[in-house]
Amino acid sequence: MRKRRLFGIFILAAAMTCQPGKLVAAQSPGSEDARPLIPHVHTRWLVKDGVPPSIRGIAQTPDGWLWLASSVGLFRFDGVKFTQYRQPGSAAMQGAVDKLGVLDDGTLWVSPRFGGLLLVRGDVVEEFGGKQGLPPMVIGAVAGDSAGRILLGNGKGIFQLDARSRRWHEIGERAGLPKGSSIRHMLRDLRGGLWVLCTTTMVDSIALNEYLFDRKGNIWFPQLNSLMREQREGKQAVLEAFSNR
Repeated sequence: MRKRRLFGIFILAAAMTCQPGKLVAAQSPGSEDARPLIPHVHTRWLVKDGVPPSIRGIAQTPDGWLWLASSVGLFRFDGVKFTQYRQPGSAAMQGAVDKLGVLDDGTLWVSPRFGGLLLVRGDVVEEFGGKQGLPPMVIGAVAGDSAGRILLGNGKGIFQLDARSRRWHEIGERAGLPKGSSIRHMLRDLRGGLWVLCTTTMVDSIALNEYLFDRKGNIWFPQLNSLMREQREGKQAVLEAFSNR
């Protein structure tokens, strides 16, 4: 029998315990969910304005900088112009950047296409690679847990940064994740729980790539032809599907 990939969401609590998220039958969204659109000002920037090509991700740090991951390096935008980021005392970062994000303390994390990790805090840049315990592969996600620890997910599982040695250690199975899990996405909910999207080799398949939480704590995730929302009603979770069909 041909094997496919099964996508699952797990919750890592502060004590690093883990339990699977549960979903129930889908409901059609009611008319009470309709909201008036909020007017926004739309401004467009093109390559001639300094926008880098093939933007793969955008994040904003507390100091106001807008950071862009692109095929030609890491850029930042101050609201007027785009500039390629240069590490203090070195040349501009010109290699392709696949992902980036911001931790709770304002630290920018940057994932180059060919592996490794950068943590940028103001003018301080910390680099991690094989010597610090990271496998040579693309990073799926980086997040902080409720205890302030930095966690990293990739194709080899989930890793935790030791605050003293500044080395990474694989903790997936110890934290309760299935053996052989490949981490695609991690996100903190409003209660401080860490949600981990991972894949394992199984028979059935669910198309799930990323997700996010709204201000009420509901979880949203895209499907091929629809947008899904999971709402909590007491101890039960209700799954709704939004589609243009």
